[in-house]
Amino acid sequence: MDQIKNILRTYQSTESIKATARTLKVSKNTVRHYYRLAAAYNEDLEIVLGLADEPLRQILYPDKAGAVADRKLIFEGKVDYWIKELQRPHVTRQVLFEEYKEEYPEGY
Repeated sequence: MDQIKNILRTYQSTESIKATARTLKVSKNTVRHYYRLAAAYNEDLEIVLGLADEPLRQILYPDKAGAVADRKLIFEGKVDYWIKELQRPHVTRQVLFEEYKEEYPEGY
């Protein structure tokens, strides 16, 4: 988080993506990416820089933690069912995988 705040702080002082990238030795796309995410939250970078790490993380990486936890719970909830189903004749892992992909096309 410190490096991202440093990118935003440097951009705020230089007001140039190219100068910020050159100064911090990061790509222009990296500077542009974090600036756009921060500006989408609030045009005043001073407000964004004043945020603690956790709220800033939620702005920069939305739904990452919650989505992963939800998918893991769903996946773990199906393990007992899969074990039971695999004991039946003609049920293979491939069949169970296809069933899972049909229900959750985006996968785990």
